[in-house]
Amino acid sequence: MTTKTGISDAVDSPAQPVDELWESIGFHKPLAGFWYNLSFSLISLVLGIFITGVIVNLFYPYPESNGYRNVTSGIFVLFFLVMDLGTHMTMDRFIAEARVKNPRKMLQYIQFFIVYQSFTGLVQVTVVSIYAIFIVPSTSLSYGVWLMLVVGTYQYPGYLGVFGGVLGSLQQYHKTAVLGFITGEGFQRLTELTFVFLGRMWGMANPAVGEIIGIAIGACIGVYIDDFFAMWLSAWFFTKAMKKEGIKARDCFRHDFDRALVKECVIFGLKTGLPWLEYAFANQMLLFMYIFFIPQYTTFSALSWLIGGIAGLVNWGGVSAPTPLLAESYLNGKKKLTQYYIAQTFRYITLFQFLFLPTIITVYFVLGKFFVFFNMTNYMLALPFFFSNLVRGLQQPYTSFADALQLGTNHPTSFMWLCIGQDLLRMFLMPLWIVWLALPARFGLEALVWIIPCGEYPAIMFKTIAAYVYINKKICPLKVGWWQTAIAPVLSGAIVTGVLFAILAFVFTPIDQSMGFLPAVGVSLGLMIFTMLFTYLPLTGTLGAWDTDSLREFKNAARMSGPSKWFVWPLYLLTEKACKGSRLFNKFPIDASDAIAEARELLAIKESHAAIS
Repeated sequence: MTTKTGISDAVDSPAQPVDELWESIGFHKPLAGFWYNLSFSLISLVLGIFITGVIVNLFYPYPESNGYRNVTSGIFVLFFLVMDLGTHMTMDRFIAEARVKNPRKMLQYIQFFIVYQSFTGLVQVTVVSIYAIFIVPSTSLSYGVWLMLVVGTYQYPGYLGVFGGVLGSLQQYHKTAVLGFITGEGFQRLTELTFVFLGRMWGMANPAVGEIIGIAIGACIGVYIDDFFAMWLSAWFFTKAMKKEGIKARDCFRHDFDRALVKECVIFGLKTGLPWLEYAFANQMLLFMYIFFIPQYTTFSALSWLIGGIAGLVNWGGVSAPTPLLAESYLNGKKKLTQYYIAQTFRYITLFQFLFLPTIITVYFVLGKFFVFFNMTNYMLALPFFFSNLVRGLQQPYTSFADALQLGTNHPTSFMWLCIGQDLLRMFLMPLWIVWLALPARFGLEALVWIIPCGEYPAIMFKTIAAYVYINKKICPLKVGWWQTAIAPVLSGAIVTGVLFAILAFVFTPIDQSMGFLPAVGVSLGLMIFTMLFTYLPLTGTLGAWDTDSLREFKNAARMSGPSKWFVWPLYLLTEKACKGSRLFNKFPIDASDAIAEARELLAIKESHAAIS
């Protein structure tokens, strides 16, 4: 008889249905979510390389368009955060815990979120509209009136992303992967580009608006319209996910919650939201400083944002901050399981960073040719921002995970004070670099490429290190398998980097010289992706980055990988073969025995409450 266990590492039978694995307790779910989404991500990457140049050249010829969008949104961030305090982190904190203990109460949390966002959304739209129509025209920001009106409209209805957020909190990562691909690469791309084109035509026909602002307005409208389609699709996925509990999307629009639940959410929202409010206030002040002291700041910020998106692919793993997973285990008294999740999260952060880092660095060396080929000369100045954004991005998963640990384990007060300390330090550092030392004025672009992405880096590192010290002492002792987490992935990544540089020198360059840029990119990209996937992970197996439990976890995640299974399963088999042939396999294990026992107990609680509901 096939039985379910609480964690994928302890699956009693390899024939356990995949649907049951998605309902079981364990780290296999975020891992499977990454693999499930990888095929979509690779499709997006390949399409992006071959069509992004054309799209950017036709639809976003001026970096300033995105710069104006970002600046306009930044003006209202503080106000929007104030209005959202009552539901801040509600999804990640309460949904996962209530799903185990009381599914009906989970529904009430969703109902409160929708009601709260509906009323506060109306307030936000009204206030922004009054400000944009009656105050802005007499200021130097008069060019942004229409941008402000569209950005303000984003806030109503404020619950368009609710069902997607709930699916993430329920750890239904396979559904969020499909949802993200369809809405992000499909409908959103279609609506965004359609309205960008219309906005550009409108701006060209109306000199009072101009082409640059017309593009920015069109982009804002297109992204907003997509959200309605995304909500409908995510509501359908939500209804399917909650079928066993008898909960439908329409049930979320009732008002069954009581004052006690409202008080609980608002108090938690205030504690977790105040640091973000303070962060937004600091950003608001710094934004005005940037605009005043850095000429063409909107252009430089847009360039940094563009190249930051490429450098940020180093964190493509997507398992770095599993707040729902931590809330599910810690708040149900399973501290050994929480400790195991922490160790595995650290491990997978590094494992996936060094999976993608060699490729990202290699891609950098052909970006200049990419911009020239697609006539994107306005974006050439983005290249100097690459390594500073890469440095900034490498720490981000560790910082986000420290935040997730505190919030998921219901320690919002420590999170609040650490964030305040970070922002006070930011408010000192950025004026120090820009105003008092006048580094941009003295050194120009050489200073800006580091100040814009990394000027606040010391403040971030202060908060991150202090957070882990607190977590280790007050929440859960941190146990890290250093060989599996750091040494084996770094060594494997170094070897793969050498292979990719060889591809660049002996494949890309000759084909580029003889056949042209696009054939060179096509052949080299295929070889790089193959090397990245089918060389790196077997190398980690040979060098001791896996043990029996983590390999079994990988096996179940591979079975759950959906559209990616056609290459994830062979990848698992290669890794398994490398592990079994290595003397380092199981030499540096991360113990999972206590975690498995607690996961079984937690699953039993979850199933008993589901039966009652």
